[in-house]
Amino acid sequence: MENLFFLFFRFFERLAGSLYPISNCFIVKFERKFLLILLLAIPALFYLNLQINSPYYWETMRRIGLVETRLPTVASFYYAFWSLFALLPAIIVTNKKFRSFFIIISISFLILLFSNVITGKELETANHVGRFVLLAGSIAIIYAISKTRKAVILLLIWLFVFRSNFSVFSIFANKNPESVIQTSHYVLFHPAGGLFLMPSDELLERYLVWKYPEKLTIQTLVADFRSYSGTGPAIHQVAQYNYRVRICKLFRLSGCGEIKNILSFYGQDYFQKILDRYEAEIFPNITKYYQKYHVALINDYSR
Repeated sequence: MENLFFLFFRFFERLAGSLYPISNCFIVKFERKFLLILLLAIPALFYLNLQINSPYYWETMRRIGLVETRLPTVASFYYAFWSLFALLPAIIVTNKKFRSFFIIISISFLILLFSNVITGKELETANHVGRFVLLAGSIAIIYAISKTRKAVILLLIWLFVFRSNFSVFSIFANKNPESVIQTSHYVLFHPAGGLFLMPSDELLERYLVWKYPEKLTIQTLVADFRSYSGTGPAIHQVAQYNYRVRICKLFRLSGCGEIKNILSFYGQDYFQKILDRYEAEIFPNITKYYQKYHVALINDYSR
């Protein structure tokens, strides 16, 4: 799929290049650039459409952390402050191209930071955009003070070389004895499996089969909730509810509700149904489920 995306990108890139001299004759400069932007965006929009229409896409995104809310997050206001703060040095510089560029960038950041107000979908957008806000703000301040590109280059070198997080290289440092790296085997269940496109019910079922022959309790299901439901249901949805309750109480409104944890948010019956499923379906028919998921090897290293 990625190869298809880049193929389309190259095609439209060349198409835009061929249209550039033609558009130069018939439309104004701003309209020409806007046309080129639209043409270059077509493959990205096409690829985006393929993604969101993939099986179990929205189900997977909710496991990862998607929350449906129009309420701006605290992080949105925090990074919006820094985005506006970055505008100050950008405005005072004499370089018009630099000033225009950072004004557009800052406005774009603000739109992204509060995009869930319009779309109604929040996926830690501000936390991700905030990394670029701080970087752009740093570049704007350094450039405004020094008025030279050399200082910006030194800043980028410092950020990407001396301040980089190299923890990625320790990926195999704590591997467990049951590691299946460099083999043709697969694990029956792993919490990271929820990051891939799959139905949430299958992830839960794999968890219950993986737990055999343990004696599960509601307390166990609550403690492991994030591993088989994902970060979204276990953290973000509960946190979003509590966030709304706190704001409601801050403005002394009625019907605010109370702060809840996982158990009180989903209710005792929710986890009881999972427990009943384990005891009535999974436990007495474990052989059938082992065959369903092609389980050929069982170890107990992770228990």
